[in-house]
Amino acid sequence: MEKMAISNPLTLNNSFNSAGEMLGNFLEDRSVQPARQQGLSMIILSKERRKITDFGQSVINAMNTHVAVIDRNGEIILVNDAWKRFMQESCDDCVDHMGVGANYWHYLSSCVRKSCDASAEKAKILAGMQAIIKGEVTHFMVEYLCHGPTGEKLFLLSATPLGPEPIGVVINHIDITARRQSERALEEANQQLRRLSARLETVREEERTHIARELHDELGQRLTALRMELAWVGSRLREDRPELKEKFTELIQFVDSTTTVVRRLSSDLRPTMLDDLGPIAAIEWLAEDFGVHTGIPCRLILETVDLNGDDALATGLFRMVQESLTNVARHSGAKEVTVNIRQTNGNLILTIRDNGKGISDDALTQQNSLGLLGMRERARMLGGTAEITRIQAGGTEVRIVLPVHTKINVEEVQ
Repeated sequence: MEKMAISNPLTLNNSFNSAGEMLGNFLEDRSVQPARQQGLSMIILSKERRKITDFGQSVINAMNTHVAVIDRNGEIILVNDAWKRFMQESCDDCVDHMGVGANYWHYLSSCVRKSCDASAEKAKILAGMQAIIKGEVTHFMVEYLCHGPTGEKLFLLSATPLGPEPIGVVINHIDITARRQSERALEEANQQLRRLSARLETVREEERTHIARELHDELGQRLTALRMELAWVGSRLREDRPELKEKFTELIQFVDSTTTVVRRLSSDLRPTMLDDLGPIAAIEWLAEDFGVHTGIPCRLILETVDLNGDDALATGLFRMVQESLTNVARHSGAKEVTVNIRQTNGNLILTIRDNGKGISDDALTQQNSLGLLGMRERARMLGGTAEITRIQAGGTEVRIVLPVHTKINVEEVQ
Protein backbone atom coordinates (compact mmCIF):
# COMPACT_ATOMS: atom_id res chain seq x y z
CA MET A 1 0.00 0.00 0.00
CA GLU A 2 1.44 3.31 -1.03
CA LYS A 3 2.09 5.74 1.82
CA MET A 4 0.51 9.16 1.56
CA ALA A 5 2.99 12.08 1.81
CA ILE A 6 2.12 14.40 4.64
CA SER A 7 2.95 18.05 3.98
CA ASN A 8 4.10 20.02 7.02
CA PRO A 9 2.78 23.60 6.75
CA LEU A 10 5.14 24.86 9.50
CA THR A 11 8.62 26.06 8.48
CA LEU A 12 11.31 27.43 10.82
CA ASN A 13 12.60 30.73 9.35
CA ASN A 14 15.09 33.35 10.55
CA SER A 15 14.51 37.09 10.33
CA PHE A 16 17.28 39.59 9.64
CA ASN A 17 17.52 43.35 9.72
CA SER A 18 18.94 45.58 6.95
CA ALA A 19 22.46 45.24 8.38
CA GLY A 20 22.30 41.46 8.15
CA GLU A 21 21.90 40.90 11.89
CA MET A 22 19.51 38.16 12.96
CA LEU A 23 16.55 39.53 14.86
CA GLY A 24 15.16 36.08 15.81
CA ASN A 25 13.30 33.16 14.28
CA PHE A 26 9.70 32.26 13.82
CA LEU A 27 7.57 29.39 12.51
CA GLU A 28 5.96 30.30 9.28
CA ASP A 29 2.66 28.55 8.63
CA ARG A 30 2.21 28.40 4.90
CA SER A 31 -1.41 27.51 5.38
CA VAL A 32 -2.27 30.88 6.97
CA GLN A 33 -3.76 33.70 4.99
CA PRO A 34 -1.32 36.06 3.17
CA ALA A 35 -2.71 39.00 5.15
CA ARG A 36 -1.53 37.38 8.35
CA GLN A 37 1.97 36.90 6.95
CA GLN A 38 2.01 40.55 5.91
CA GLY A 39 1.01 41.57 9.43
CA LEU A 40 3.91 39.57 10.88
CA SER A 41 6.34 41.34 8.51
CA MET A 42 4.99 44.73 9.55
CA ILE A 43 5.63 43.90 13.21
CA ILE A 44 9.26 43.08 12.45
CA LEU A 45 9.63 46.25 10.38
CA SER A 46 8.12 48.32 13.18
CA LYS A 47 10.65 46.93 15.64
CA GLU A 48 13.45 47.81 13.20
CA ARG A 49 12.21 51.39 12.85
CA ARG A 50 11.90 51.71 16.60
CA LYS A 51 15.52 50.65 17.03
CA ILE A 52 16.64 53.26 14.48
CA THR A 53 14.55 55.95 16.19
CA ASP A 54 15.94 55.01 19.62
CA PHE A 55 19.49 55.19 18.22
CA GLY A 56 18.84 58.66 16.73
CA GLN A 57 17.31 59.83 20.00
CA SER A 58 20.39 58.66 21.91
CA VAL A 59 22.66 60.52 19.51
CA ILE A 60 20.90 63.89 19.80
CA ASN A 61 20.48 63.46 23.57
CA ALA A 62 24.26 63.32 23.85
CA MET A 63 24.48 66.82 22.36
CA ASN A 64 24.63 69.84 24.68
CA THR A 65 22.95 72.12 22.17
CA HIS A 66 19.17 72.26 21.73
CA VAL A 67 18.18 70.02 18.82
CA ALA A 68 14.77 69.44 17.20
CA VAL A 69 13.72 67.65 14.01
CA ILE A 70 10.66 68.78 12.07
CA ASP A 71 8.94 67.25 9.05
CA ARG A 72 7.98 69.01 5.83
CA ASN A 73 4.77 70.28 7.40
CA GLY A 74 6.62 71.86 10.33
CA GLU A 75 5.53 69.25 12.90
CA ILE A 76 8.16 68.58 15.56
CA ILE A 77 8.88 64.84 15.45
CA LEU A 78 11.98 64.61 17.63
CA VAL A 79 13.71 66.74 20.28
CA ASN A 80 16.66 66.07 22.56
CA ASP A 81 16.87 66.38 26.34
CA ALA A 82 18.59 69.77 26.18
CA TRP A 83 15.66 71.14 24.12
CA LYS A 84 13.15 69.79 26.65
CA ARG A 85 15.04 71.25 29.61
CA PHE A 86 15.27 74.67 28.01
CA MET A 87 11.55 74.68 27.20
CA GLN A 88 10.64 73.66 30.74
CA GLU A 89 12.88 76.40 32.18
CA SER A 90 11.62 79.07 29.78
CA CYS A 91 7.89 79.04 30.48
CA ASP A 92 5.04 76.85 31.69
CA ASP A 93 3.41 76.24 28.31
CA CYS A 94 6.55 76.26 26.12
CA VAL A 95 6.56 72.47 25.96
CA ASP A 96 3.02 72.54 24.51
CA HIS A 97 3.85 74.80 21.56
CA MET A 98 7.49 73.76 21.10
CA GLY A 99 7.50 70.05 22.05
CA VAL A 100 6.98 66.87 20.03
CA GLY A 101 3.68 67.03 18.15
CA ALA A 102 3.60 70.84 18.06
CA ASN A 103 3.92 72.73 14.80
CA TYR A 104 7.02 74.89 14.49
CA TRP A 105 5.63 76.80 11.47
CA HIS A 106 2.50 77.78 13.38
CA TYR A 107 4.51 79.03 16.35
CA LEU A 108 6.76 81.23 14.21
CA SER A 109 3.87 82.51 12.08
CA SER A 110 1.88 83.37 15.20
CA CYS A 111 4.81 85.35 16.62
CA VAL A 112 5.22 87.30 13.39
CA ARG A 113 1.50 88.11 13.22
CA LYS A 114 1.47 89.28 16.83
CA SER A 115 4.56 91.45 16.22
CA CYS A 116 6.09 90.08 19.40
CA ASP A 117 9.72 90.58 20.42
CA ALA A 118 12.20 89.54 17.72
CA SER A 119 9.40 89.05 15.17
CA ALA A 120 11.79 90.10 12.38
CA GLU A 121 14.23 87.36 13.39
CA LYS A 122 11.42 84.79 13.57
CA ALA A 123 10.20 85.77 10.10
CA LYS A 124 13.75 85.28 8.82
CA ILE A 125 13.92 81.86 10.51
CA LEU A 126 10.58 80.82 9.00
CA ALA A 127 11.67 81.88 5.50
CA GLY A 128 15.06 80.20 5.84
CA MET A 129 13.73 76.84 6.95
CA GLN A 130 11.03 76.79 4.31
CA ALA A 131 13.78 77.47 1.75
CA ILE A 132 15.55 74.34 3.00
CA ILE A 133 12.35 72.29 2.62
CA LYS A 134 12.00 73.52 -0.97
CA GLY A 135 15.60 72.57 -1.70
CA GLU A 136 16.61 76.19 -2.42
CA VAL A 137 19.40 76.21 0.20
CA THR A 138 21.34 73.51 2.03
CA HIS A 139 22.24 75.45 5.16
CA PHE A 140 20.74 78.33 7.09
CA MET A 141 22.11 80.25 10.09
CA VAL A 142 20.84 83.24 12.04
CA GLU A 143 21.41 84.85 15.45
CA TYR A 144 18.42 85.86 17.54
CA LEU A 145 17.57 87.07 21.02
CA CYS A 146 15.48 85.03 23.42
CA HIS A 147 13.80 86.56 26.47
CA GLY A 148 13.48 83.99 29.25
CA PRO A 149 13.03 83.87 33.03
CA THR A 150 16.82 84.00 33.57
CA GLY A 151 17.22 87.07 31.37
CA GLU A 152 18.08 87.81 27.78
CA LYS A 153 19.97 85.14 25.88
CA LEU A 154 21.52 85.14 22.43
CA PHE A 155 21.23 82.01 20.29
CA LEU A 156 22.73 80.87 17.02
CA LEU A 157 20.19 78.83 15.05
CA SER A 158 21.56 76.43 12.46
CA ALA A 159 19.22 74.48 10.16
CA THR A 160 20.13 71.69 7.73
CA PRO A 161 18.04 69.37 5.53
CA LEU A 162 16.91 65.97 6.81
CA GLY A 163 17.91 63.59 4.03
CA PRO A 164 19.28 64.22 0.53
CA GLU A 165 15.80 65.08 -0.74
CA PRO A 166 14.58 67.05 2.25
CA ILE A 167 11.83 65.29 4.19
CA GLY A 168 12.33 67.69 7.06
CA VAL A 169 14.73 70.01 8.82
CA VAL A 170 17.24 69.43 11.65
CA ILE A 171 17.30 72.52 13.89
CA ASN A 172 20.23 73.20 16.20
CA HIS A 173 20.14 76.05 18.76
CA ILE A 174 23.50 77.06 20.30
CA ASP A 175 23.58 79.41 23.28
CA ILE A 176 26.24 82.00 22.39
CA THR A 177 25.38 84.48 25.16
CA ALA A 178 28.61 83.93 27.10
CA ARG A 179 30.69 84.05 23.92
CA ARG A 180 29.14 87.35 22.83
CA GLN A 181 29.59 88.81 26.31
CA SER A 182 33.27 87.83 26.19
CA GLU A 183 33.62 89.37 22.73
CA ARG A 184 31.99 92.60 23.92
CA ALA A 185 34.24 92.70 26.99
CA LEU A 186 37.29 92.13 24.80
CA GLU A 187 36.21 94.86 22.38
CA GLU A 188 35.65 97.29 25.26
CA ALA A 189 39.10 96.44 26.60
CA ASN A 190 40.59 97.03 23.15
CA GLN A 191 38.81 100.38 22.93
CA GLN A 192 40.22 101.33 26.33
CA LEU A 193 43.72 100.33 25.21
CA ARG A 194 43.36 102.35 22.00
CA ARG A 195 42.22 105.42 23.93
CA LEU A 196 45.12 104.93 26.31
CA SER A 197 47.52 104.49 23.39
CA ALA A 198 46.17 107.64 21.73
CA ARG A 199 46.57 109.59 24.96
CA LEU A 200 50.10 108.29 25.52
CA GLU A 201 51.04 109.17 21.94
CA THR A 202 49.71 112.69 22.40
CA VAL A 203 51.60 113.10 25.68
CA ARG A 204 54.77 111.73 24.09
CA GLU A 205 54.48 114.15 21.17
CA GLU A 206 53.96 117.03 23.59
CA GLU A 207 57.05 115.97 25.52
CA ARG A 208 59.06 115.70 22.32
CA THR A 209 57.97 119.19 21.32
CA HIS A 210 58.87 120.55 24.75
CA ILE A 211 62.32 118.92 24.84
CA ALA A 212 63.05 119.90 21.23
CA ARG A 213 62.29 123.53 21.99
CA GLU A 214 64.38 123.47 25.14
CA LEU A 215 67.30 122.01 23.20
CA HIS A 216 66.91 124.43 20.34
CA ASP A 217 66.19 127.56 22.33
CA GLU A 218 67.91 127.19 25.68
CA LEU A 219 70.88 124.96 24.97
CA GLY A 220 71.33 126.33 21.45
CA GLN A 221 71.40 129.91 22.70
CA ARG A 222 73.88 129.04 25.45
CA LEU A 223 76.20 127.33 22.97
CA THR A 224 75.95 130.34 20.67
CA ALA A 225 76.78 132.67 23.55
CA LEU A 226 79.69 130.42 24.54
CA ARG A 227 81.11 130.56 21.03
CA MET A 228 80.87 134.34 20.95
CA GLU A 229 82.72 134.59 24.25
CA LEU A 230 85.37 132.19 23.01
CA ALA A 231 85.75 134.24 19.86
CA TRP A 232 86.27 137.37 22.00
CA VAL A 233 88.93 135.59 24.03
CA GLY A 234 90.58 134.24 20.88
CA SER A 235 90.93 137.69 19.39
CA ARG A 236 93.04 138.70 22.37
CA LEU A 237 95.46 135.79 22.34
CA ARG A 238 99.09 136.71 21.85
CA GLU A 239 100.61 135.82 18.50
CA ASP A 240 103.71 134.38 20.15
CA ARG A 241 101.69 131.55 21.74
CA PRO A 242 100.82 129.31 18.74
CA GLU A 243 100.03 126.30 20.98
CA LEU A 244 97.25 128.30 22.65
CA LYS A 245 95.95 129.40 19.27
CA GLU A 246 95.77 125.76 18.10
CA LYS A 247 94.06 124.63 21.30
CA PHE A 248 91.61 127.49 21.03
CA THR A 249 90.74 126.55 17.45
CA GLU A 250 90.00 122.99 18.56
CA LEU A 251 87.75 124.34 21.31
CA ILE A 252 85.82 126.47 18.82
CA GLN A 253 85.36 123.45 16.53
CA PHE A 254 84.12 121.37 19.47
CA VAL A 255 81.50 123.99 20.34
CA ASP A 256 80.40 124.14 16.69
CA SER A 257 80.05 120.34 16.44
CA THR A 258 78.12 120.29 19.73
CA THR A 259 75.76 122.93 18.36
CA THR A 260 75.21 120.78 15.25
CA VAL A 261 74.43 117.72 17.40
CA VAL A 262 71.96 119.71 19.49
CA ARG A 263 70.19 120.99 16.38
CA ARG A 264 70.00 117.48 14.97
CA LEU A 265 68.60 116.07 18.21
CA SER A 266 66.05 118.86 18.28
CA SER A 267 65.01 118.13 14.67
CA ASP A 268 64.75 114.39 15.33
CA LEU A 269 62.50 115.00 18.30
CA ARG A 270 60.28 117.57 16.57
CA PRO A 271 61.32 119.51 13.46
CA THR A 272 60.48 123.17 13.94
CA MET A 273 59.30 123.37 10.34
CA LEU A 274 56.58 120.84 11.15
CA ASP A 275 54.95 123.52 13.27
CA ASP A 276 56.12 126.53 11.28
CA LEU A 277 55.70 125.35 7.65
CA GLY A 278 53.48 122.27 7.92
CA PRO A 279 53.90 118.52 7.32
CA ILE A 280 54.59 118.66 3.57
CA ALA A 281 57.60 120.95 4.00
CA ALA A 282 58.78 118.81 6.92
CA ILE A 283 58.51 115.65 4.82
CA GLU A 284 60.45 117.33 1.99
CA TRP A 285 63.22 118.15 4.46
CA LEU A 286 63.07 114.61 5.87
CA ALA A 287 63.43 113.03 2.41
CA GLU A 288 66.39 115.25 1.54
CA ASP A 289 68.06 114.65 4.90
CA PHE A 290 67.52 110.88 4.50
CA GLY A 291 69.28 110.88 1.13
CA VAL A 292 72.23 112.90 2.47
CA HIS A 293 72.86 110.73 5.52
CA THR A 294 72.14 107.26 4.05
CA GLY A 295 73.25 107.67 0.45
CA ILE A 296 69.90 106.21 -0.68
CA PRO A 297 68.10 108.57 -3.10
CA CYS A 298 64.59 109.38 -1.89
CA ARG A 299 62.18 110.44 -4.63
CA LEU A 300 59.22 112.46 -3.32
CA ILE A 301 55.96 112.64 -5.31
CA LEU A 302 53.50 115.14 -3.84
CA GLU A 303 50.01 116.05 -4.98
CA THR A 304 47.70 118.72 -3.62
CA VAL A 305 46.98 117.84 0.02
CA ASP A 306 44.68 119.71 2.41
CA LEU A 307 44.89 118.51 6.00
CA ASN A 308 42.34 121.09 7.12
CA GLY A 309 44.52 122.26 10.02
CA ASP A 310 44.47 118.83 11.69
CA ASP A 311 47.64 118.80 13.82
CA ALA A 312 47.21 115.15 14.85
CA LEU A 313 46.91 114.06 11.22
CA ALA A 314 49.90 116.20 10.21
CA THR A 315 52.06 114.78 12.99
CA GLY A 316 50.91 111.22 12.31
CA LEU A 317 51.71 111.56 8.60
CA PHE A 318 55.20 112.88 9.32
CA ARG A 319 55.94 110.18 11.93
CA MET A 320 54.84 107.35 9.64
CA VAL A 321 57.08 108.61 6.83
CA GLN A 322 59.91 108.94 9.35
CA GLU A 323 59.39 105.38 10.67
CA SER A 324 59.19 103.94 7.16
CA LEU A 325 62.41 105.62 6.03
CA THR A 326 64.14 104.45 9.20
CA ASN A 327 63.13 100.85 8.40
CA VAL A 328 64.40 101.25 4.82
CA ALA A 329 67.78 102.47 6.06
CA ARG A 330 68.12 99.70 8.66
CA HIS A 331 66.75 96.59 6.97
CA SER A 332 66.02 96.89 3.25
CA GLY A 333 69.37 97.14 1.51
CA ALA A 334 67.56 99.30 -1.07
CA LYS A 335 69.19 101.47 -3.73
CA GLU A 336 66.21 103.81 -4.01
CA VAL A 337 63.00 104.68 -2.17
CA THR A 338 59.89 106.52 -3.39
CA VAL A 339 57.43 108.41 -1.18
CA ASN A 340 54.07 109.25 -2.75
CA ILE A 341 51.42 111.38 -1.00
CA ARG A 342 48.07 112.06 -2.63
CA GLN A 343 44.51 112.85 -1.63
CA THR A 344 41.41 111.28 -3.16
CA ASN A 345 37.77 110.79 -2.12
CA GLY A 346 38.34 112.36 1.29
CA ASN A 347 41.29 110.06 2.06
CA LEU A 348 44.98 110.79 2.34
CA ILE A 349 47.02 107.97 0.75
CA LEU A 350 50.67 107.58 1.67
CA THR A 351 52.77 105.02 -0.20
CA ILE A 352 56.44 104.28 0.54
CA ARG A 353 58.11 101.79 -1.82
CA ASP A 354 61.72 100.62 -1.93
CA ASN A 355 63.61 98.26 -4.25
CA GLY A 356 65.44 96.32 -1.55
CA LYS A 357 65.36 92.65 -0.57
CA GLY A 358 61.76 92.81 0.66
CA ILE A 359 60.33 92.29 4.13
CA SER A 360 60.27 88.67 5.33
CA ASP A 361 57.13 86.78 6.35
CA ASP A 362 58.53 86.46 9.88
CA ALA A 363 58.94 90.22 10.18
CA LEU A 364 55.35 90.73 9.02
CA THR A 365 53.96 88.37 11.66
CA GLN A 366 56.30 89.03 14.58
CA GLN A 367 54.42 90.45 17.54
CA ASN A 368 57.55 92.17 18.85
CA SER A 369 58.08 94.20 15.68
CA LEU A 370 57.29 97.44 17.46
CA GLY A 371 57.99 99.68 14.48
CA LEU A 372 55.40 98.02 12.25
CA LEU A 373 53.00 97.57 15.15
CA GLY A 374 53.33 101.23 16.11
CA MET A 375 52.71 102.31 12.52
CA ARG A 376 49.54 100.22 12.27
CA GLU A 377 48.32 101.45 15.64
CA ARG A 378 49.01 105.08 14.76
CA ALA A 379 47.03 104.68 11.52
CA ARG A 380 44.18 103.01 13.43
CA MET A 381 44.05 105.85 15.96
CA LEU A 382 43.64 108.26 13.06
CA GLY A 383 40.76 106.16 11.72
CA GLY A 384 42.79 104.64 8.88
CA THR A 385 44.70 101.53 7.91
CA ALA A 386 48.33 100.58 7.29
CA GLU A 387 49.36 97.67 5.06
CA ILE A 388 52.92 96.40 4.67
CA THR A 389 53.58 93.97 1.80
CA ARG A 390 56.53 92.41 0.03
CA ILE A 391 56.77 93.23 -3.68
CA GLN A 392 57.31 90.19 -5.91
CA ALA A 393 59.78 92.05 -8.11
CA GLY A 394 61.78 92.92 -4.99
CA GLY A 395 61.29 95.43 -2.23
CA THR A 396 58.65 96.45 0.28
CA GLU A 397 55.60 98.68 0.02
CA VAL A 398 53.91 100.50 2.88
CA ARG A 399 50.44 101.79 2.03
CA ILE A 400 48.62 103.97 4.55
CA VAL A 401 45.09 105.33 4.06
CA LEU A 402 43.89 108.07 6.42
CA PRO A 403 40.54 109.89 6.40
CA VAL A 404 41.28 113.61 6.22
CA HIS A 405 38.47 114.86 8.47
CA THR A 406 38.78 112.27 11.27
CA LYS A 407 40.15 113.62 14.51
CA ILE A 408 42.26 111.48 16.82
CA ASN A 409 40.56 110.33 20.03
CA VAL A 410 42.59 111.61 22.96
CA GLU A 411 40.02 111.43 25.75
CA GLU A 412 41.29 110.51 29.17
CA VAL A 413 40.95 106.90 30.35
CA GLN A 414 39.24 106.83 33.70
